[in-house]
Amino acid sequence: MRRDALPASCPVPAVALFVLPFALAFAFAPVTVLAQTNDTRLQQVLTAALADLEHRDRADDAAVRLENLGAAAVPSLCAMLRWDHRDRASEAARLQAILVLGRLGRCAVPALPELRELVRTDGQSLGRQSMWTLSMLAPHLNPDQCEAVLVDLRSVRRNRTTEWMAAVLGNSVALAQDPNPGVLLRCLESYDSTCVAACRWLVVHPDAHADHRERVLAALANLLDRSSAREAVRWQANDRGLFAIGDAAEAWLRVAREPLGQRTARALLDHWHKEQRRAAIAWMQEHGGPLPFRQRADLVGRLWDSEPALIEAAADAVATFGRGGLVALPALRLQQQEGPELARAACERAATRILADLATLPAIDRDWLLAIDATLRGETPAAPALPCTRVGLEAMTEVLYLAQWNRASQLDRMLGLVELAGPCRDDTIQSVLGWLTANDTDVVDVACAWLARRGAGVRKALGAVADEPEVVLHRLIRHRVPAASAPVAIEMLAHILVADTPGRDRCHLLDDQNLRVVAHCLAASMASAPETLRPATPRLRQLLHLDTGRQVVLTAEAWDQGLRLDADLGAPLRTLAAVALVDLDIPFDTPAGLDDAVRGTLGVPLADLQKHVAGLRETNRLPALLDRLEERCRQALVVPGTLRWPSLAGTTR
Repeated sequence: MRRDALPASCPVPAVALFVLPFALAFAFAPVTVLAQTNDTRLQQVLTAALADLEHRDRADDAAVRLENLGAAAVPSLCAMLRWDHRDRASEAARLQAILVLGRLGRCAVPALPELRELVRTDGQSLGRQSMWTLSMLAPHLNPDQCEAVLVDLRSVRRNRTTEWMAAVLGNSVALAQDPNPGVLLRCLESYDSTCVAACRWLVVHPDAHADHRERVLAALANLLDRSSAREAVRWQANDRGLFAIGDAAEAWLRVAREPLGQRTARALLDHWHKEQRRAAIAWMQEHGGPLPFRQRADLVGRLWDSEPALIEAAADAVATFGRGGLVALPALRLQQQEGPELARAACERAATRILADLATLPAIDRDWLLAIDATLRGETPAAPALPCTRVGLEAMTEVLYLAQWNRASQLDRMLGLVELAGPCRDDTIQSVLGWLTANDTDVVDVACAWLARRGAGVRKALGAVADEPEVVLHRLIRHRVPAASAPVAIEMLAHILVADTPGRDRCHLLDDQNLRVVAHCLAASMASAPETLRPATPRLRQLLHLDTGRQVVLTAEAWDQGLRLDADLGAPLRTLAAVALVDLDIPFDTPAGLDDAVRGTLGVPLADLQKHVAGLRETNRLPALLDRLEERCRQALVVPGTLRWPSLAGTTR
């Protein structure tokens, strides 16, 4: 699968947007180890660690050693950053040095001149990393130092890659200048860089506003609650505060002085520091098993951690859930095949352990789940002979919830098994709806075709978690589905809106500005309840005069200008309208071009259309003709022909 199809927010910590992968966070360690050693030994340790920063396979360990030295390492790290010393160290080593300074805290304040110079002079990775480090040091700065940093920041020409870090730094310094309770609380109520700045200030000064401690904790708790909510459909989850969530959890723990709980542990899974993530994984391993599966699913993100050791730890943790780890099974199988070499064996062990716990299920459920696992391993298993029980269907829902990162071909086979396993559940549909935001058009296309075959069941499943399911569906397609999958999603929408809708209630769909919905409404009505179209005779006659079919529009709100697809549905839609009118024996004028449209789509002249349609109706072949017109619409939208859609003739193609 394409690597860009992997989820952006779940498996990769937010800091990865700003720090190179090899320069991610380092381990916590005591700072007193070398305090009693002599200068010669100190120099030896420093020299070796600085040299190792130049080697990618040893750089992380070297950074840990430098961080252990504390203030003793600062002069050497500063020297690496000075203009006249830059030719002595690679950019990768300097990035590591800048990051170490950010972790050292107050004792790194003497590096302020070098960091400020990089912010002013380097518009690339060194400047961005220096902004990050200065934002970590901001709570330790005095007013004059804060003002100097702000002056530098105003002189920086910002761009897309520096805007976020510049905003975090600016807010961090501003808060350090004026950390009164009112300002702090207002920052915590936001979900942007001001919130990140406030959380980092609290980590350094957890007891600064003792009189307002409860209000600060309430604001942090509100942020954690909002950011960690997991709704029935994945894409409805409240992900505001994504960049602040790890910092908010750390701040809450410092201020509250309480041990990790499920809310803070789940939040720390997205912390930028690897040791914070490690602690969260350990908590989940010990306490996460009883959590609802959508909360257990948060641990699955760490199977894409930047640290192979944490991938292994996350795999070991989810394995302890036993059958409760089924939500991680697709990710484990994918990482077993494509993950870092050091983590593949751990993912395989975890998957094996989870499947072993299926022995407690009824044999038929175990057979179905093992067949689904076989699809994740690239096989094409046969469906078991008997249907799944309710328990097995619930377990399938958990497997599907985060399966969208696997290959589309595997998912297509898996959904085929799900169709055969038993009645489709609302929560199963909700899980597959979450795939529509995957950054993989093949996966989204497969999900759309499967959901179209569920028809009105999608409206029912959405209605269980949303007040206006059709509005929610429009918003999802308009704002969250990848642009390349928009034609397939609109095809899905047409089937869902029309399916199982009483014929008398379909007529309003004929006025939809989305002509694909209009076409499918016409075809479905003619196949099952043609008389329900008679009240819509004026609209049918109007459609005969359609001078252009380039009107496939999808809007989500009244103010929305809409998604517009360049697809010409004119010929098949005019033909459908003509077929409906002659089928109902309703007279109509013949506009220019209609005869050509009918000949081109059906191969018969307009004068013979009524006789042709009557013959098809008498021999029950009209639904097959309607299916051919539906296929013409899909071709105009450039919908892949390999996908299976509901058929009006009674088969699924």
